[in-house]
Amino acid sequence: MQLPLLIEDRIWEKVLLSEGEPVALCRCVLPEVSRLEGRVQTRMNRLYRHGEERFQRWCRTALLRRAGALRREARARSHPFDPWEVSLTYAAEETEGETLEVILLYRREQGGRVLFSDRRTVHWNLKNGYPT
Repeated sequence: MQLPLLIEDRIWEKVLLSEGEPVALCRCVLPEVSRLEGRVQTRMNRLYRHGEERFQRWCRTALLRRAGALRREARARSHPFDPWEVSLTYAAEETEGETLEVILLYRREQGGRVLFSDRRTVHWNLKNGYPT
């Protein structure tokens, strides 16, 4: 008897500083699945670990450069700069049959205002570990 699928959160958070001042709070919460057949579980978890690594690299490079430049511009005009809050999160639900639906949610906010958001849905075949 196979135990039901278990999904746990992999959490990464980092405050990015530009010239000693916070410019962004980055948060990544992606799934870590267990209780699946070995190859299936490995394949799914590898994809989300890779996604987390890419998000971290993007935060530490492109996002930091852009937020730092905007902070410098704001300071040059004697304006405040609210740090960005950037997140990559998910919602997951087992659907009928052998499928798992994972919705990835990306948001960038500043001062309580949403600057950008996006969502992607992936349907996983739990028998072979590939998106359908």
